[in-house]
Amino acid sequence: MLKFERLERIEQYVNQNRYATINELASQFSISSATIRRDLELLSGQNRVTLTRGGVVSNQANVVEERPYSEKLGDNQEEKKRIAQAAAAMIRPGTTILVDSGTTNRAMIPFLQEVGPVNIVTNDVVIAGELTSCRDADVTVLGGTLRKGYFTLVGHYAESMVAQMRADIAFLGMDAVNLKGGCMIANMNEVGLKRAMIQAARQVVVVCDHSKFEMESFLTVCPLDQVGTFLTGKELSRYVGEAFAEAGCVIRYV
Repeated sequence: MLKFERLERIEQYVNQNRYATINELASQFSISSATIRRDLELLSGQNRVTLTRGGVVSNQANVVEERPYSEKLGDNQEEKKRIAQAAAAMIRPGTTILVDSGTTNRAMIPFLQEVGPVNIVTNDVVIAGELTSCRDADVTVLGGTLRKGYFTLVGHYAESMVAQMRADIAFLGMDAVNLKGGCMIANMNEVGLKRAMIQAARQVVVVCDHSKFEMESFLTVCPLDQVGTFLTGKELSRYVGEAFAEAGCVIRYV
């Protein structure tokens, strides 16, 4: 096999599998680990793959389009519950938090009820409604235009309210997290409010299950370095996680 053919096949294999170890590739193509390392360095130099410790991650992202809320609600439920519990554990009594809309943040509801005194600001009417019986939570609902089918308030009035606030933590949901594109979503109506929440918070936490990583969506909300912590499930490949860690991201696996 000629070298350029081998490089194309390695790139194709990595794109199909999203990531691979050096030993895996050496076995797959029946060549030495040293040769694989040189090939990967060449592919990385051409921006065709991203090197990690002991392996490689695909640079070819899959595009995420917005799906119905009911479908998203059923995805990775157990993982979202773990992420939500870990997110709530970051909240100290007496603090002010911004809680973005979305199914992972919605999973925080029972855990928010156990935090103690806390000021909660949200644009998600489901989250707000479920917290009406929580004695220790002061809930502020952002005004705005209701996105039908998604229980989300967005628009100028919501963004203006957040611009006047200062919060300890903002918990944000994203449709995709990409090394090149940063934190991305599929719907343009939510971009402005998410950016406003980022500006208003001392700490930004993105809560997203493992399936969101190395995906791509319509619009970038913010670059990766504007996020303090990414909370995700232990299901995320360590090779993918290492690629993001090397880019400066703090990732917590739960």
